Amino acid sequence: MQRAGRVVWRGLSLRARVGGDAAAGGDAAAEPAWSIAMPDVYSIRHTTVEDHVEPVAHEIKVRRADLLSDLRNADKRAAYLGMAGECWYVLAAGIAEPDEVPADCGVLLAHGDDFAELELARPAPARAMPFEAGLPFAVWMALARGTPAPWPDEPTQRWLGEPTDDPPA
Repeated sequence: MQRAGRVVWRGLSLRARVGGDAAAGGDAAAEPAWSIAMPDVYSIRHTTVEDHVEPVAHEIKVRRADLLSDLRNADKRAAYLGMAGECWYVLAAGIAEPDEVPADCGVLLAHGDDFAELELARPAPARAMPFEAGLPFAVWMALARGTPAPWPDEPTQRWLGEPTDDPPA
């Protein structure tokens, strides 16, 4: 995700609305409720235009039992779809077939000893953003409190520019 120019977080705890809205992955007949979701990877585009952040949630599964447990929990998937325009399952190759994952999620297969090679098995369907007026304030606050994953092989303060001998003005 970072190579694609996105800002990435791991270990976030985000509040998502579930139920009462089929467009956001919930059951339209269900009473709206709030759920805490913790996607393995959450990312937004590196942009200054709020309408272009395009949040994406990735759920990583390396064991079949963990995947099957996740697939039985429709509220968890609805929470991911309620906080992101796309939801992806990243599966260790061989633990499941892509068609076992619900069609509202994309599927990537991870290969190799370090799972660094990703194969697109099924794209995430194009969906309207679940937020009418941009990311909710609570999500922005969770992102602000969280620490984005460091960019690989780059100095932490690379955005500040090169140091100079000139004193600050």
